[in-house]
Amino acid sequence: MPDSAVDEAPGRKRTIRKRRRNLLLVKICGAWVLLLGGVVFIAWMIGTNEPAQTRKAPTAIAGDDVESAFLKKAQVRYSQSFGGFLSASSPEERDQFVRNPVGTAGIMARYYDMNPIGIIEPSKVSLNGNQILKLNSESVIGTSWKVADGRTVDAVFFEKDGDWLLDWQQYVRYSDMPWALFLAGTEDQSAEFRLLARQRLARENAAGDHLSLVFYAPRFGAPSEIGTPSPEFIVPRNSENGRLLGAAFQMLAENKRPYDAQLSRDDPDGMIRVRVRVRRIQDDHGRHFELEKVIACHWISVDEPGVVPLTEQQVSEQKNAARVANQAPKPAE
Repeated sequence: MPDSAVDEAPGRKRTIRKRRRNLLLVKICGAWVLLLGGVVFIAWMIGTNEPAQTRKAPTAIAGDDVESAFLKKAQVRYSQSFGGFLSASSPEERDQFVRNPVGTAGIMARYYDMNPIGIIEPSKVSLNGNQILKLNSESVIGTSWKVADGRTVDAVFFEKDGDWLLDWQQYVRYSDMPWALFLAGTEDQSAEFRLLARQRLARENAAGDHLSLVFYAPRFGAPSEIGTPSPEFIVPRNSENGRLLGAAFQMLAENKRPYDAQLSRDDPDGMIRVRVRVRRIQDDHGRHFELEKVIACHWISVDEPGVVPLTEQQVSEQKNAARVANQAPKPAE
């Protein structure tokens, strides 16, 4: 056998062994890829079949880590309160989950007799988001919930002895009586309402001495929809009511809300939340209405107005700025 043949055989054997090792590595890598792909697929399938309540993590609207940690800790408590409230079948059962149960029990019973639509199954809601609302008197938590039937509700919780209790009046947008029924009445009467307020001809009237307002009843679960409108209300800008409302509308124009509440951002454009006392008057001139008092520019059950009323000087400056704007030549089309 020639020398060249003797020298070539060991090299060929080494080449074959190297190819076999490379093929083995390729097979091992391929097996790992298939295994990892299977794990990812199984995880995806599990995630897809999870209930909506657990699949989507709630959004913490609050900014810093301290507030986020506070919200995370409180979430267990207020979720238990809300679930217990929704599961309860009688006012007595609901009372243990609401703030101020003594003042709420009677009106709650009457409300649900007239508004069964307010009843929601606890398994049908999931948390959209939460935030700390820094009132002047205390801190509370605002939450937003999505219902399986498409409704959206927001709820506010107050802390008491380690529990987070529901502000029921805010949750249902409680008023002393239905707004449409009050507007249709014929006797003298005064009542308190949670309403949405809109300015009529806001630009045209901006330089005038009065605000022209229309009030609407909100619809539970449908924040973008409005109910029956009121007749026009004329409110002097420099009155206590006018300066509070002026401040709230100015805040809205700056895309802000009382207590920086994100809860009200689904409300109809150009409208603010108000809690007001309105009087219905029946006299020789017929039926008309009077805005007695703006209690607050929000629906939370505290008497803080939620805004700093405009000063007389600020009212005057707004009117002067509007006059200048109205006199400015309009751009050519």
